[in-house]
Amino acid sequence: MTQQANEDLKPVERATITDLDPIPLNNFIIKLQTEKPKLANLEKNEILKLQGIAIDNKPTNSRLSLSVR
Repeated sequence: MTQQANEDLKPVERATITDLDPIPLNNFIIKLQTEKPKLANLEKNEILKLQGIAIDNKPTNSRLSLSVR
């Protein structure tokens, strides 16, 4: 993994998942659960972690820059 990829996956310490726009985030999760049945039984936080969107309710650097309200 490159240094940029490592940096992108770090959680943003001063941000929370509520800083992300909830509508596209929920639509993304629903789409994933529909397309990938193994994800249908997982909690939202686990899906966000697996997809590199958030870790411990903190958005990662890459997702915060793309999805801020």
